[in-house]
Amino acid sequence: MNGCREKYPSLHWGISTLGCPDADLAQAAALADRNGIEYLEIRTVSGENDVAKTLRLPENRPTAVRLTESGRVRVLDSSFRIASTDLAAHDALLDVARTADEFNIPYIRLFGGFSGELTGDILRQCMDNIMWFKSFGFRTRLALETHDGFSWSDRVVKLMELCGEELPVIWDAHHTFQVGKEPFAESLRLLKPFLVTIHFKDSHWDIAAEGGPQFIHDLPGAGEVPLTELFELLEQEKITVPVVLEYEKLWRQYLPELSEALTAWQNLCR
Repeated sequence: MNGCREKYPSLHWGISTLGCPDADLAQAAALADRNGIEYLEIRTVSGENDVAKTLRLPENRPTAVRLTESGRVRVLDSSFRIASTDLAAHDALLDVARTADEFNIPYIRLFGGFSGELTGDILRQCMDNIMWFKSFGFRTRLALETHDGFSWSDRVVKLMELCGEELPVIWDAHHTFQVGKEPFAESLRLLKPFLVTIHFKDSHWDIAAEGGPQFIHDLPGAGEVPLTELFELLEQEKITVPVVLEYEKLWRQYLPELSEALTAWQNLCR
């Protein structure tokens, strides 16, 4: 990614393993190394989404230790919904937290898990889950992704105000732009003090078979998301948290291979 580093020298790049879901951890790390990509966000390994399980496997542990000891894994994935009342989901989150502490990974990703309005009941359930997690004393911290019902940055800030404390945030710039309809500058203004990582991807809106709007994912630079504007803003603001290509090949089988996405990303930086 020499072109990206030259054009945006302040930024630190990463990729998600969602883009290479069939690769084992060593292969995913090698891909990042070959492309000069600093951070690897572990979401899917060898087709398996249970990261707590996969990191502990003997064949993955040496690579996991190498990556985490060098600080190249900042966030460990979970599917936990911050508004969840599902006891099984709570147990799964604790397993991810134990794994994160074992490998010294500082943050665990979680998301809202609701759509529609942010009600008082949802806010209270979110706060209860945050306090419940804190009671275990893990070193790793929960990081809320701007997704689904939290695709609006002011909702994230509202949750922090209710909790009376700052909450680490994963800014999915695609969702605040495409779903929340927020300009990047407005999202960054509200979220900058709390950011631990930033996700970007590209898409365009289309009409679903059911008749409603849906976004279709694209190669970087081929859709409607102004990624160059995002990168220039992040460079201007001297953002130092990882800026991660979240290329969702796992779920969007129509997408070209990750190698094409990396080429498109490099061309975008030129």
